Amino acid sequence: MYNRINLPLSPRKVIKKSIGAVIGVCILFVFGVGAVIFSNFFYREVSKTQGFGSAWLFTACIGGLLIIYLFSTVLYQYYYYRLYDYEFKDDGGMIRKGVISRATGYVRYDRIQNVYVDQDFWDRIFGLRDVHYETAGEQSAFYSHVDGLRKKEADLLAEFLNTHAQRAHQPPAASDNLESGKQQLSGATGEVSRAASDIAEISSITDPLQRSVVWVNTVGSSMATWFVLLFATSGMIEDAFWWWLIFICVISTLVLVGWRWYYSVWYRNFQYFFGPDRGQTHSRVIGSTTGYLYYDRIQDVRVSQGIL
Repeated sequence: MYNRINLPLSPRKVIKKSIGAVIGVCILFVFGVGAVIFSNFFYREVSKTQGFGSAWLFTACIGGLLIIYLFSTVLYQYYYYRLYDYEFKDDGGMIRKGVISRATGYVRYDRIQNVYVDQDFWDRIFGLRDVHYETAGEQSAFYSHVDGLRKKEADLLAEFLNTHAQRAHQPPAASDNLESGKQQLSGATGEVSRAASDIAEISSITDPLQRSVVWVNTVGSSMATWFVLLFATSGMIEDAFWWWLIFICVISTLVLVGWRWYYSVWYRNFQYFFGPDRGQTHSRVIGSTTGYLYYDRIQDVRVSQGIL
C-alpha cells in the first residue's frame, strides 16, 4: 500500500506551482508601468512631473494588488499541498484534491490502460516528477496523476501501478472460474450470491437528495446568467443608468424565479435506484431522460464538492 505517508510529496511542489504566478506578476508589473509612462509622456498634455507622478501612483496601486495576488497564490498552493491526499491499496486507489472545493477520485486497476512518469521544464529544475495513469473515463484527467514526487517515490508508485494493472488484466485461473460457477449455481437455487449481497440497494426513496441542491443549482445558474446579462447591457450604464438599474433588477428577479422553478420541478421528478445488477436514473422537467448504469462498465468514480 502506498499513500501520502510512505510516499510523501515534496515541499518543492509549492514553489513549482507558484513560480508561474511570480513570473506572471513580474511581467504584468513591468508592462503596466511601461504603458502608463508611455501614455503620460506621449498622449497626455501634462508636464513631466505629472507624468512621473501618475506613473508612480499607478505603480504603487498595481504593485500592491499584485503582491496581494502573489501572496494569495502562494498561500493557496501551500494549503493545496497540505490537503493533497492519495492512497493506493491492493484493490484500488484514491486521490483527493482541492482547497475550497474538495474532490475525490477512485480508480480500479483493471481500468488502467497505461502508466507513465512525466517531467516538464519546472519539474526538471526542482527535481520533481508526476505519475500518470490513463483510463477510458471522460472525467479521469483531473484525478489520474500524482504530481510533486521525487524520483525514488515516483518510480515506486509507477511500478506499483504497473504491477497491479497487469495483474488485474490477467484472465482468472481455472480455480477462480470454478468458484464463480459454484456461486452462480447457488444463486440459481435460491441462495443470494456473495457478489449480489455485497451491494446494498439504495434509491431516491431510501436516500433522497438534499433539498438544498435546488438552491445550489439555482444560485449557480442565476449568477452565470447575471454575468452574461451585465456584459450584454454594459453600454446602457452611462447613457441611462437608472433605467439600466431598474431593468437589471427586474430581469434578475425573473431569472432567479425561473431557475428556481426549473430546479424545483427537476428535484421533484428526479429518481435513482442502484440494485445488485445495475443502476438507473430518471429526470424530467419538460422532456424526460432515463439512464442505465452497468457496474462492470464503470471506468472510475469521483466525489466532488463545489464552493456552494
